[in-house]
Amino acid sequence: MSTLKWTDQRRNWWKVFVIIFTVSIAVVGYIGYKTYEFAPPIVDFVDDEGAVVVPGDSITAGQLVFFRYGLMDYGSYLGDGGMRGPDFTAEALNLTARWMREHYDALWAGRIPDAGQRAQFVKSLVQDELKTNRYDRENKHIVVSAAQAEAYEKLVRYYTQKFGEGGDLAGDEVFKPANYISDPQEARDLASFCYWGGWLCAAKRPGFEYSYTHNWPYDPEAGNIPTPGIVFWSVIGALVLVLAMGVVFYYYGKLDHEKVWDQQATQTAPLATVAMVDGSKPTPTQRATYKYFAVAALLFLLQVSAGLIAIGDYTGTFDAMGIPIGEILPVTATRALHSQFSVLWIAVCWFAASIWVLPLICRPE
Repeated sequence: MSTLKWTDQRRNWWKVFVIIFTVSIAVVGYIGYKTYEFAPPIVDFVDDEGAVVVPGDSITAGQLVFFRYGLMDYGSYLGDGGMRGPDFTAEALNLTARWMREHYDALWAGRIPDAGQRAQFVKSLVQDELKTNRYDRENKHIVVSAAQAEAYEKLVRYYTQKFGEGGDLAGDEVFKPANYISDPQEARDLASFCYWGGWLCAAKRPGFEYSYTHNWPYDPEAGNIPTPGIVFWSVIGALVLVLAMGVVFYYYGKLDHEKVWDQQATQTAPLATVAMVDGSKPTPTQRATYKYFAVAALLFLLQVSAGLIAIGDYTGTFDAMGIPIGEILPVTATRALHSQFSVLWIAVCWFAASIWVLPLICRPE
């Protein structure tokens, strides 16, 4: 008997489930273990004299600020989140590299008068500093250069302006509504969190020639270039996906050709037919689920409305109509509501459908 036919037999399904469950738990557990084993450190950033530049507590506090203001529903962090705003880790890394170049360009202007030569030298210097991991495991801190410390202070100003009243550093990148984050300490903590994210995207993982994120995001100015390994396995992953789908479709067609499904269908009574549906009457239990479906319909309407408001805010439709929708419902709120309502109405439908089908398989009522 072939493996496929063995798998298709009902009496073997529990064995298939145990195999899939065991393999899934083992793989996910291994990934989780490795994630914590190789996690980047959350410690103080200090300068060469040992003075604290970025407190480790400020980094974790900034993570809470990021969650509290729903910024995951506006931008993203390490590539995970919304797509309306920037990826905060990529933004922090790029801005840090830019401000470090400005620092060294001014510092070396007198020593290397040629602008072209100085630009190449400064670029290499900045990339080398960003890639060098100066984490002191014994003292539990990360040492940064004067240029990196200056870039951090500018990043604090940038996020204070971006989520405040605006300013020269933020320019047109101001979040609406203004003063979304009005507390200066919260803005500083958010900058610490983003700065740490930018650092781990560039600094080499100890013992490896690539960063904690495998040189993601792509930023040649910061020295982040995809490694041959990540390109190779990305291609292999795509090819394996196509191959696996082909195998599934092949065997599905093979079973259909051998009439395996038809043989099984003749051995079991049909779950429902047109005549059964036409002749059925809702039981008291099934009628009790109507209110569930009514609530689900309302939640679905709210989800669509929240999505339309989010889209209208993005396209400027409400501004053109003179309705300051961003002042009433920021995009972080509308997008969060859009996501949450979808979870709720699907869950309500799941509960209702489960209850509705019980009388079909369990008698008496």
